[in-house]
Amino acid sequence: MTIARNLIVTATLALITAGDMSARAGQDPVSPRPVAGAPPAGHSLAAQENGRLSDRLLVDVSSTEPWTDTGLVLGAGDRVEMRAWGTVKFDGGRAGATVTPRGVAGPAGGCGFVATDPKVPGYSLIANIAPSLTLDGRAVFVGTQWSGTLPIAGTSAARGRLFLGFNDKAVMCDRSGYDSWGFRNDNAGVFVVDISVSRGR
Repeated sequence: MTIARNLIVTATLALITAGDMSARAGQDPVSPRPVAGAPPAGHSLAAQENGRLSDRLLVDVSSTEPWTDTGLVLGAGDRVEMRAWGTVKFDGGRAGATVTPRGVAGPAGGCGFVATDPKVPGYSLIANIAPSLTLDGRAVFVGTQWSGTLPIAGTSAARGRLFLGFNDKAVMCDRSGYDSWGFRNDNAGVFVVDISVSRGR
């Protein structure tokens, strides 16, 4: 980060407070794209032997904000499988600052990252289960492939909405907000995530 960049941030830093985020949680989630050949979300898959309902959709996870609401509400026993691809530029697009959903090797975690767990790679694709959008630091690493059955250790709640995010280092250490200028101006691109949910009985 250059001196000029620091001056701009000092002059124009825009923080979204926890209250603002709570208000946003009441807004409509992203409009997911159904996967070709898959049924609309919530429709039964008759071919499934276990008779469970299934949701399947594609979601674009933006690098310009910490979390994207998938619109999926999950409960105990729901099985989630995700595959992800795409590339994202971060840190103002400096040389080498391009990542896949796996993120980068090196120091991570701590109060500045979206996910405070040091085992979660920086600038990677992450997920959380929560009643509403939160910056509590809890998340699991998704990378290019992930699966699990609720409840999921490391998430905010045993049931709730599925949020996907970009693990950038631009969160206030008191978790009251994040540097929206940094997210929106330093980052570019999306990760595309194919989500399949088999509903528990």
